[in-house]
Amino acid sequence: MVIDIERCKQDLLAVGSYTIQQISCPYDFADNWEISMQNVYSEFKDKIKRRQRIMTMVYAYYIGELINLSITPREKWLEFVHLKQIRREHHYYLGITRVYDLFKSNNEQIYRTSYLSYRKLLDMKANEYKELVDYSQTVDEIVFDEL
Repeated sequence: MVIDIERCKQDLLAVGSYTIQQISCPYDFADNWEISMQNVYSEFKDKIKRRQRIMTMVYAYYIGELINLSITPREKWLEFVHLKQIRREHHYYLGITRVYDLFKSNNEQIYRTSYLSYRKLLDMKANEYKELVDYSQTVDEIVFDEL
């Protein structure tokens, strides 16, 4: 799959309204981590199966957020994977962390994307992903400076 990095960059600049209703945080801080993770992971898998591009990225983002609440994110993820017997864990971990890292400064931007997808982020070569993250940080700095 050839990924058009310039189109990905345009998604990071997209402004305006979006037609998909945003979801509020899909987990409750009152629940323990495992319950929260199971609930969000189930939604994530459902959105993948239904080929819902934006919602797949939204739930991947929230899984990434949950993982990063831990002092040792990678180990916490591996503990969850072992408990739930998830196969291809590295595949999921890579995609989830890429979505989270790319959108952590502005997760609402996920809803404005028209090209980017969980799959495209997962399939990017490391240098392509780094270029996209660097671009995102530059955009964030420009927007922040204007405020």
